Amino acid sequence: MYRSKTHACADRILSIFQFHGRAIVRGKGKARMEFGAKIGTSIVEGYTFMDHHSWDAYNESQDLSLQIQLFKERFGHLPASILVDTIYLNRLNRDIFEDLEIQSYCKPLGRPLKNQPSREMKSRMVKAIGERNDIECLFGTGKIIYRVNDIRAKLSETARCWMGMCYFVKNMKKFLRELYLVLTEIWRILIAIVTMRGYVCSPQPVIVN
Repeated sequence: MYRSKTHACADRILSIFQFHGRAIVRGKGKARMEFGAKIGTSIVEGYTFMDHHSWDAYNESQDLSLQIQLFKERFGHLPASILVDTIYLNRLNRDIFEDLEIQSYCKPLGRPLKNQPSREMKSRMVKAIGERNDIECLFGTGKIIYRVNDIRAKLSETARCWMGMCYFVKNMKKFLRELYLVLTEIWRILIAIVTMRGYVCSPQPVIVN
């Protein structure tokens, strides 16, 4: 920087302890710069998947093709619909949605159409915005509850594993809650079957001859 008379240095070391960390310009009111990993995540039926992990700044819209590919590898088929942020809705990603016949429930580009969407389509778009709140709340929940913002690993791969374990614990909690509900429902059904068959002692006397 001294020799070239510049005030910028690519891949400069910001922390001796975590030398792989880079400054990421966010432009937020609270902090102009953020330090730490940048991740791309997806939620399928409440379960969180960490699809992309990087210590360098990148455009999130580039993750769409990767996330669709990983979804197909995990579940064996393409998703019927994907709910994304507006940053994903560029022309390239819209072409991907159209080619793969994936519904995104997003507003079309250009001027408003003369034939407005049907009432059912409008209600589905509003519902899609509400369903996207899960992914918006994911990062706040990860920082507050699972301490994703307090990764103290020294190596980049260890930090990635640490962060992945945080979301693994979140998925395990969801699985155990669903398992508890299933077991409770099975127990309720068994109690109902036993009661119907008369296995439970009745207070009324039984007269036999």
